[in-house]
Amino acid sequence: MNRLLVVVIFFTLSVRAEGACFTIANETRLAPVGSFPAWSPDGSTIAFTADIDTDKPEIYLVTVDTRDILGLTKSFDGATNPTWSPDGQQIAFRSRGRPSRLHIIARDGSSEREVPGAPSGSSDFEPDWSPDGSRIAVVSNRLGEMGIITVDPVTGEGERWSSERELKLDQPAWSPNGTTIAAVGGGVFQGEIEGRLYLLHGPGQAELIARGVGYQWPHWIDDGRAIIYSYLRRSTFRPGVIEVDNGIECEAGPEWGGRANPIVSPDGQRVVFSGRDGEEFDGLWIADLIRSPSAVGEQSWGTLKREHVKMDGQPRPAIRIPSASKPMIVNP
Repeated sequence: MNRLLVVVIFFTLSVRAEGACFTIANETRLAPVGSFPAWSPDGSTIAFTADIDTDKPEIYLVTVDTRDILGLTKSFDGATNPTWSPDGQQIAFRSRGRPSRLHIIARDGSSEREVPGAPSGSSDFEPDWSPDGSRIAVVSNRLGEMGIITVDPVTGEGERWSSERELKLDQPAWSPNGTTIAAVGGGVFQGEIEGRLYLLHGPGQAELIARGVGYQWPHWIDDGRAIIYSYLRRSTFRPGVIEVDNGIECEAGPEWGGRANPIVSPDGQRVVFSGRDGEEFDGLWIADLIRSPSAVGEQSWGTLKREHVKMDGQPRPAIRIPSASKPMIVNP
């Protein structure tokens, strides 16, 4: 049976708020090097990737209050992309072997194991653990072609949410309610268009929520009402925020230049990010997050277009829908 990929595409003006929507204060360095940070569910610890004492990247833990750094993994080929289990007792990560595989390790560094079910030659990238703990989203070719799949952390059983053939997506990030995955990718049958922001509402259902390009590292904030991300502007990364329901975007102030992969703490009060100078990361930083309530913009809506693409890669005629006040998906 052919499944159907539903892509909802805005044709609107890019909407950004006037002025900065948040600023930072009390910025301090957590580690001299570091990337891909991930907050523990209780907000006490940050897992991150670094090559502090080795010639290859490994997973480290840093205690937020004391700044104590502890090495977690000792992988033969290195490790990267940590993501916490919802109970904070385990961390999934990508082992950097050839092929790279999805591994899970206990918070105390014990009981490391590979998640089963990966065929010979398949690879796993960029894991993100679901809020209920039952699935891990990964970019993988476990099920054939590369795409975003969700994997049972115990059995390795997988379910495809997207495939590279009709829509290239990566950097999956679960919504807080576990129903939606934010992801970054290109256009449908339009070649390589880097950094478009999508929502996957289930297997084969993709919604393009921002018209611009250059989006990277999406993460959900405000109980799923918004997504914080990095975007490339004048050769430097800056964070921005998009409201999921209405597509309104706002960007950070100029002092945020060179700050990549911002991850907001579970209580919403602090943010951790990788400092970036050109192509090089210059450390892991933490700061207080101060929101600006005066940042408001005006919406401008245009035509909403629905693209239906079968999972076998054959396009179907687009259906045009009159202007709407919010994005919508209607099952055909």
